Amino acid sequence: MTHDVFGHGQYVKHALMENEGSECLTDAVTSFKYVNPTWEKVRVIIVEKGFGDISLL
Repeated sequence: MTHDVFGHGQYVKHALMENEGSECLTDAVTSFKYVNPTWEKVRVIIVEKGFGDISLL
C-alpha cells in the first residue's frame, strides 16, 4: 500500500517468492511492471531486511 498524489492509499504489489534467485526476482518485477503501467514513476522499492542479494534489483 502506498499513497498516491491525492493522499489516497493505493495497493501496489506483494510478491511471495520461492527463493531470492534472479529468476524469481525477475518474475516478480516483470509481473509488477505488467499490472502497473506507470511503473517507471516508482521511486522506492522496499524489501525485507533479510533480503540476501540486493544487487539483483
